Amino acid sequence: RGRRAARPPGLQPGPQLLRRLQALQLRHAAVDPRGPGARDRWLACRHEGIDDEHRELFAACHKLLDVAHGGNPDAADALIRELISKIEAHYHREEKILHEYHPAGAIVHQHDNHALSARTHALHRGYLCGRIRRQELIDHIIHQAVVGHARQAKTALEKPYAN
Repeated sequence: RGRRAARPPGLQPGPQLLRRLQALQLRHAAVDPRGPGARDRWLACRHEGIDDEHRELFAACHKLLDVAHGGNPDAADALIRELISKIEAHYHREEKILHEYHPAGAIVHQHDNHALSARTHALHRGYLCGRIRRQELIDHIIHQAVVGHARQAKTALEKPYAN
């Protein structure tokens, strides 16, 4: 009852993660057919610095997945730590920008970022202690700390620019 089927050994992303990754690969292709500087409507919050950082975080997620699938756990662990640091720095910069343009939305977004950070660090500690698998941590980082965050940022930052 409510039990998941066991995944085979190794890093095997589930169907939901594969769908999101395929969407990311399509949306963040190296060459945009719409021309240089074109932004993805689903992600762009219309603040150039934040949009660029979101793209960098997506690229880092792709790199992490490539390394994790390559079977090098030490390199994957190092990239996880590096990506968590990048995410934290991005949240901090984004909160400063949002406070400048939309103070009311900044408070809610800051709360969401802090909750995501706390959950990410808790899962990372759980992974280091052997309580959760690397794949669970990677899924959270991609689905929540990066993709989910980018969607929240788009909503929070669209409002001050809307006209």
